[in-house]
Formats: sequence, structure tokens, C-alpha cells
Amino acid sequence: KYTGFLVVENENSFEKCLLDTKIIFYINSKDVSATLEKMSLFNYLQYINIHNCLENNKICLNNGITSFPTWIINNNKIQRDISLEELKQATGCE
Repeated sequence: KYTGFLVVENENSFEKCLLDTKIIFYINSKDVSATLEKMSLFNYLQYINIHNCLENNKICLNNGITSFPTWIINNNKIQRDISLEELKQATGCE
């Protein structure tokens, strides 16, 4: 029967996996947009929790963030920009 509802899956499994994975990305920037545009994973940052240490340094100090960019993926710290393949490996997302 026609119910009037349409189910559409618009997120692929990789993006959904990123949303479901504990990922925090730390930056320290006055111009957040410009900084994010330079990142190799710019197209996926919308699925990742981003903290700007310039705006809230306490969170960064409490988590031992001393260099930028820093990724915390499933409680593992990576202190540099990473590639898509490294993100897939660190998260287990395909």
C-alpha cells in the first residue's frame, strides 16, 4: 500500500561509520574555515567533531593537545594531518 512516506538513504556507509565512531579533530586557528579547507580530509570534516583550541583552550589542555592538527580517533592520538586511507585504517570504516 502507498503510505505517503518515502525512505531514502542519503548517507553512505563510510559517512555513517564516521558519525558512529568517536573522532575528535583539534585545531588552533583564528580563521577556522581557511584552516579546514587546507586539510586533506576537508570533504569528511562535517562528520567529525571539531574543537578549536583558540576558542576553548581548557578542553585542549585537559586532553594533552600540544600540536595541531591533532586527531583523537577511538582514544588514539595522531598529531598531524592524515590521509583518507589513514582515517579508514584508524576508524575501521570502509
